[in-house]
Amino acid sequence: MQKVLVDSNIFLDYYLDRRDGMLPLGEFAFQFIKRALECEFFLIVCRECVEEVSFSLGVNEEDVYKKVLKELIEKHKLEVIDPSPKIKETALIASRKRNIPYNDALFAFVSKEIGVAVITRDKHFFELKDIATAIKPEEL
Repeated sequence: MQKVLVDSNIFLDYYLDRRDGMLPLGEFAFQFIKRALECEFFLIVCRECVEEVSFSLGVNEEDVYKKVLKELIEKHKLEVIDPSPKIKETALIASRKRNIPYNDALFAFVSKEIGVAVITRDKHFFELKDIATAIKPEEL
């Protein structure tokens, strides 16, 4: 089973069944999560990812766990981690130097530290190729 770090936009695509013009982003995210539930992937998220989903949906974090992440948690296919203070500091410096969102830098450095790819469609990750491998769910 392949471990991957998942960015918040994947959960938002899934939960909101989002589309981007002609692309069925929600379907791509659904198929990815389905594959995780079928034991192809084990998902890792940073606590900050849960915070982003919570903010974007306008719900509290407990609702994110109950509504968005519930099945993954119940089937033991998800781990929520807290990045170390050192990684947070490194991400803050990188986000300022590269003019990218802090959480994007944080997730990139976490993925490097734990040796996994980031599943995302956020353009900032594709600008961080020197730090992390970014893959869109439909490319897996």
